[in-house]
Amino acid sequence: MKKLLMFTAILSTIKFLSGCFGGNFLLQQGYNISGSKVIYKNAFPGGSFEVEGVDISSFKVIPVPQPAGTTNSNYFATDRNRVYYYGGAIPGSDGNSFVVLSDVFAKDKNQCYFRGQVIQKADPVSFTVKQDIYAADKAHIFQGTQVLDTDPSVFESFDSSSVIRTRSTVNMFGKTIALEQGVVFTFLAYNYYALNGQVYSAGKPMPGANAKSFKALTRWVSVSAGHVYYDDKIITGADPASFQLLEAPYAKDASHVFFFERIIAGADPTTFTILNNKFQCARDKHALYHEDKKIEQYTAADMTNPNECYQCNEKAIYFKEK
Repeated sequence: MKKLLMFTAILSTIKFLSGCFGGNFLLQQGYNISGSKVIYKNAFPGGSFEVEGVDISSFKVIPVPQPAGTTNSNYFATDRNRVYYYGGAIPGSDGNSFVVLSDVFAKDKNQCYFRGQVIQKADPVSFTVKQDIYAADKAHIFQGTQVLDTDPSVFESFDSSSVIRTRSTVNMFGKTIALEQGVVFTFLAYNYYALNGQVYSAGKPMPGANAKSFKALTRWVSVSAGHVYYDDKIITGADPASFQLLEAPYAKDASHVFFFERIIAGADPTTFTILNNKFQCARDKHALYHEDKKIEQYTAADMTNPNECYQCNEKAIYFKEK
């Protein structure tokens, strides 16, 4: 009997604490209804507060579609009067007309929203999602809450939306480049594009490179106009006719071996072999290498050791025993 009374007392205490303002007991992350109150619990490390001014009879949580692996979508809610974001009322919002458009965009009859922030100048009637963090209305293209262009007739997305083309801008990795009137934009591959034939890598001009002869080998290596490039820089001494990629960041041509854009001095491209790419260990008939430098200490046996190389540095190289 005594144990039963103690258990009942503990349950009553927990129930009381769970309904108290600011309490964390038994509350799930997001919105929690406790009697006539709505309590919002933040994510880790927690902390709860009462959502003020809620009309409890019309209150509802609005689920938001989330990318795979994301679990919390309980940050929007509405009642007959307003929209709430993470427990805070959005000024000027209308709960009755509120709709979620994507995981980052939403709107009601009064306003449009990006991650709960009001998008100034956006027209709710014509507002539509373009892609990811981009949207448009009848007079604008938006990147988040910012106006990217005032002509919504042109919108192109390349390389999984890392490059966005509008009529007057190119947005690459978040950096906006203005396009002057008459400039011809051509997307090439990865982070490469051309303006009037001149090739750029992630916004940086590549000297001598042109769109007609350009070929991207990887996101960082390309050939054009008789040159091999690493990012926007010419790889000095590289022969594009015989250039070939090895395990990144290695490459070679008929005369040289390269580590990124640097020639490995004295390395023989015919016999060059990568032993451990994680630690960037290699050898040829002349020497053993760490990255683009010769290893200082090794034995004659190391030059032909058939066992697995498990590590190296500029001083030494290490092979597993049989």
